[in-house]
Amino acid sequence: MDALKQIQFPLAMFWGIAILVVFLWLLWKYRINVTASFIVRHLVFDLFVYLGVFWFLYEEQITTLIFGHVVHKHSPEEFSAGLVILGGVIFWFAIGVLILGRIRKAEFVRYVEMFGFLRSFMR
Repeated sequence: MDALKQIQFPLAMFWGIAILVVFLWLLWKYRINVTASFIVRHLVFDLFVYLGVFWFLYEEQITTLIFGHVVHKHSPEEFSAGLVILGGVIFWFAIGVLILGRIRKAEFVRYVEMFGFLRSFMR
C-alpha cells in the first residue's frame, strides 16, 4: 500500500485537471447555449464526479476514519469497507446526476457528443 500512498496525490491532481479540462471543453463546445444555470449545473456535476474519484483514491484513509482502524484483507470488516467505498462513489455520482436537473438525459448526451467513441453506446 505504500506505492498507492505515493501516487494518491498525483492521481488526484491528474483527475482534477482532467475533469476541469472536460468541463472547459464542454463550455467551449456549447458556448452558444451557455447560461449561468448551465455553467453552475455542469460545474457542480463535475465537482461531485471528482469527489467520487477522490473517495475511491483515498479509500484506505476513509475506511480508517469510519472503522477506527485499518481494514485488512480477511478481516471481519472487509465486506463492509468494500460497501462503504462503492457506496461512497455511487453516492457522489448520484448527487451529481441529481444536480443536472430534470433534463439530465439531454445533459449526458452533451458529454457523449463531445467524445465520438462514446456514440456507439447511445441508443
